[in-house]
Amino acid sequence: MVTARGTFDVFFNICLPKNHPLHATYGVSDGFQQVVLEGHDIESIQPGDHRGRVIAAQSISQKRVTVGVATESHA
Repeated sequence: MVTARGTFDVFFNICLPKNHPLHATYGVSDGFQQVVLEGHDIESIQPGDHRGRVIAAQSISQKRVTVGVATESHA
């Protein structure tokens, strides 16, 4: 999620266990299962923006996405 300050706020990480501290704020969904990646699943690349280099685009577009969450109440 992009915050009002323009930073990125993570809800959860599928590669971390359910009880990881990152998940303390929002929790994870029912039935959550951690995805375990193997070495061949991960690729590291060098960043393309070197110090002093300008990265630009001809246009910028903005999209607004609304997401709803349904929960069940157990009384």
